[in-house]
Amino acid sequence: MLHRLAVSLVVLFLAAGCGSSGKPSGGSPGFYDGPAFVVAMNKAYATYTWPSDRRPDLQKLIDQNKPGTGQKRQAGAERMVLGIINTCAWYLSWNDARQRGDAPAVDKALAVMTNVIPGYTAGSPDNQQYVIDAARKASLGDSTKALNYVSANCDSSTVRWLPA
Repeated sequence: MLHRLAVSLVVLFLAAGCGSSGKPSGGSPGFYDGPAFVVAMNKAYATYTWPSDRRPDLQKLIDQNKPGTGQKRQAGAERMVLGIINTCAWYLSWNDARQRGDAPAVDKALAVMTNVIPGYTAGSPDNQQYVIDAARKASLGDSTKALNYVSANCDSSTVRWLPA
């Protein structure tokens, strides 16, 4: 189930990237070479709101995802990668705040989980329903769906969290 969710989310985010148009700097129409991907990741990272206690090591994400020499990466891939990691960041921040009894931080994370994260999956009703259900369950104190998502998408081989 978790593997199917992870694959489904990756396919969703790749499909969302297919809608990108124009010619990214340093690439063919709709594709990035390595340097253009680095620029796109840095620009996209700045557009996300990150919880103060969960920020990913952007350089590690770039290194793991940039195309190799002579290869291209589809425009929009940066949003796929960062959307997944941002979702994990908010799920983990919510869970940490809940465990330490920090009600304002819980409320802030739940607001993002409810109002922002479902927008990342707007192109896939099934995946959108998953994140909506995860937020609903989280609002009731049930961490199962949120932590299953994190387990499937954001283990230590995928993301390194910077110290708060």
